[in-house]
Amino acid sequence: MSHIPAWVYLLFFLLLYLGIKRCYTRVVSIERIAIIPVIFIFLSVMGTLQLFHFSLKGFLLLMAGSIFGFLIGHYLVRNRVIKGDKEKRLIEIPGDITMLIMVMAVFFIEFFIHYAMDAHWGITNLDIFRNITAFLNGLIVGISIGRSMTYFSKYMKSESINLNKS
Repeated sequence: MSHIPAWVYLLFFLLLYLGIKRCYTRVVSIERIAIIPVIFIFLSVMGTLQLFHFSLKGFLLLMAGSIFGFLIGHYLVRNRVIKGDKEKRLIEIPGDITMLIMVMAVFFIEFFIHYAMDAHWGITNLDIFRNITAFLNGLIVGISIGRSMTYFSKYMKSESINLNKS
């Protein structure tokens, strides 16, 4: 593990911190709920391109995972009660542990994939490895998009109340 760059450890602790913060109810701008899905989209497309070099198969697996993930993301938050302040464009999102679990899962999946590729493990040459990786990348993106879109939909339907961003 001595050959792992220091920034990987910093990233791990940053993601751990952010995941723990998501366990508590928070008030954020409505625009902010789009940031994580955009980051996940970028990372998953880049990861899939790295594995498949822009092939139809990689794209289809990424899309299949995204659709399945979207449904999971929607399911996870569909019954959550949110509060919205439409004047200030704020949303109060209840805390839950699923985001911590998802962020840590993403980190360890990506860490394993890149470690295996950098170590030239034979498994990285197998189609099943690439297929599962592309699907998982899509799944992560889909969960994030599903959560955010469901929260946004709930925000649009919510009654506006005064929220203070802390």
